[in-house]
Amino acid sequence: MELIIRMKLITQTFAMVFLSLSALCVIAEPQMNTVELFAKKNEVVDVKLSPSGKYIGIRRIQDDVSRLVVVDVKSKEVVSHIEFRGREQVGAFQWANDERIIIKILSNKEQFGGFVFYGELYSFDITKNKGNMIFGSRMRSIRTDNTREKLILEKHKAMASSWAQIISMFPSDKEHILIAARPYSGKQNKIPRIYLLNVNNGNISFYTEAPAAHVRYVTDQYGDIAFATTFDKENDKVAFEFLRETKSWNVVKDFSYTDWFKPLLYDSKKRKLTFLDSYDKDKRTLFTLDVANNKVSPIFEDADREIYWVHLNERTSKVLGVEIDNGYPEYHLVKSLKDGGEIFRELVQVFKGYEISDVSSNMDETLYSVRASNDVEPGAWYLYDIKSKKVQFIAKKFEHLDRARLSRTQAFSFKSRDDENVSGHLTIPLNNKKEKYPAILLARKNLTGQSVWSYGHTRQFLSSLGYAVIEINNRGSTVYGRRFADLADLHLGDNVQYDLIDGVNYLIEQGIIDKEKICTMGEFVGGYSAVQLSVLENKLFKCAVAKSAFYELSLFKKEWMDSELVWRESRFKEIFGDSSALLAKFSPINYLKKLKSPLLVIHGENDRQVPIEQAENLVRRLKKLGKEHVWLELENEREHVFKEESRREYMKAIKLFLQKHNPAFE
Repeated sequence: MELIIRMKLITQTFAMVFLSLSALCVIAEPQMNTVELFAKKNEVVDVKLSPSGKYIGIRRIQDDVSRLVVVDVKSKEVVSHIEFRGREQVGAFQWANDERIIIKILSNKEQFGGFVFYGELYSFDITKNKGNMIFGSRMRSIRTDNTREKLILEKHKAMASSWAQIISMFPSDKEHILIAARPYSGKQNKIPRIYLLNVNNGNISFYTEAPAAHVRYVTDQYGDIAFATTFDKENDKVAFEFLRETKSWNVVKDFSYTDWFKPLLYDSKKRKLTFLDSYDKDKRTLFTLDVANNKVSPIFEDADREIYWVHLNERTSKVLGVEIDNGYPEYHLVKSLKDGGEIFRELVQVFKGYEISDVSSNMDETLYSVRASNDVEPGAWYLYDIKSKKVQFIAKKFEHLDRARLSRTQAFSFKSRDDENVSGHLTIPLNNKKEKYPAILLARKNLTGQSVWSYGHTRQFLSSLGYAVIEINNRGSTVYGRRFADLADLHLGDNVQYDLIDGVNYLIEQGIIDKEKICTMGEFVGGYSAVQLSVLENKLFKCAVAKSAFYELSLFKKEWMDSELVWRESRFKEIFGDSSALLAKFSPINYLKKLKSPLLVIHGENDRQVPIEQAENLVRRLKKLGKEHVWLELENEREHVFKEESRREYMKAIKLFLQKHNPAFE
């Protein structure tokens, strides 16, 4: 393996020419108050280059409205734009060809807390500024006198209660895409059917049936289906190979793989599959499988850390490079996969000091679009011309944020009480120079995954209030591989939390944070941790903020099982066990008598990840015990807060709560 560059905590700027697309740039507004600043949803969310590289599509959300703009790359002029009116919004989009864009239609459902995708697809012709629905329930209400159009609509009536999942854009076919149509009535555990969908008129033809109800598809370099994966009732990964001759699926049994198996690319000419798996190793490794002889070959692995990301050019089905997170991003080439590697090396050098992502190119690979970000750059998109070596600025996420006022993040590591290596990140407030900082322990949202050196909106919000922000890759994180991740099983309520406590105590011992001024905060699993930590170590934390979290595991078990996903029961047992005594022991709602610090409890009225009953039960118990708390219910919001008004409401509540119970400034 070859190391390209190891990122250091540096404040480098691009030594290059920035060509501004003036039609898209917005002059940064004067700095507003902290809550207004971070609650404001003024961001670019998606940038995609057309197949030829002639146009670039930019989707942006401003004032809670999603808009799509198409710009001519050479002239830098806006050639088309689309914005739905009324109760619909422009969702994620993909280029079908240089003239047509396929858009997911989002529908406003207040009972679900904002805009929801119901499987409806809209085809938009940028040359005519016109579009038409090509899939979805509302196809049945379209009226026409055209005989051919009537025949097409008749086909769609049979699928009026289905939603579309785009599988492939078929790069060599300008008129069709491949979709899976899943019925969205009932429990949604029916087998989807796969169709060829005409992007011009919506004509649809049956292709094959999916191998299972909930699958992830992998296509070959021509956009055809190659592999699919799902989980069975035991939470084990099941892989299927697509047999093109018979358009049927074959369960892959001829080589071993684990539940971490993730196919990435398939070369149908060479019959080679590139995939990630831990296989016979502790760390996730990049492999190739020669399907003809079932030979598995490792092509990249790191002795100490997990592969964090495999960078792909999905338009050309090439592996560009591998990213390892050693506290900061570290990029490597895969020597055996030379095609695409030299371009990746060039991109890493051009955007030195930044993490690169969303790398894609036009079909002839002469023009690349790249997103560059770091701890104080939420994300900026650029075009890079391979021949001229010129860089063009396209758009910036959170344009209203002054990057110079954002706080830097640094990596640290420590030993846990049982001698495990644990890593984390610390963000020091730019506006509060002290010998020892007031701090917020920001517990991770999910048990798996990892904290990385990148821009974090919540961490920057808290830092702007004057707090050092601590984030820790406690056990359960995939940062050190399978063994470390599995250490969290049956220990969410104790050892996982001890890692967080040990990390805080390490920073206290280093003289970085003030032991008298520490609060904890989190969402979902992190919200559970915020409350559990407050009863486990009730003298360390001065206050806690919990959002969209669970506090009573027996109730969470019932909520978790109420799903069509067959693997959930097995996964719950892996994490929490099957003992009612252990569930009770690890439920912080049962130990609120030990609580000494005030709580701020936040929950969306229509949260579907964790029903609001969890928060309501906690608040009732807090009232009964006379414990100090603040309760904030976000009306018509889910776990992901959509409306800017709601974001202002809960951010203001957090700010006031922290200022009262753990003031950052004297």
